[in-house]
Amino acid sequence: MVKPITKDRFQKSLDRLNPLSNVIESKSEIKRKKDFIYVNVDRRLVKVSIPSIYLIEAKGDYINMKIENKNYMVHSTLRKIEDKLHLDSFLK
Repeated sequence: MVKPITKDRFQKSLDRLNPLSNVIESKSEIKRKKDFIYVNVDRRLVKVSIPSIYLIEAKGDYINMKIENKNYMVHSTLRKIEDKLHLDSFLK
């Protein structure tokens, strides 16, 4: 911007930024509302539905994920998995 600027020119710049802020907010909402996570199991990524998880158990450098029909032993820390999950859905 070249100084000094007029009030009209400044308002015009702000109006151009407003639609961009809506796009950024909607992308962050999509990230928060995911119902699945990806975990590494035997060197491959497995998509796990968050509502299907009923227990996550820490065992040293691994965690044991118990899901409705399977169990996964994942080489990860409990802290890393907590960051990916909706904390209001689980008890610790």
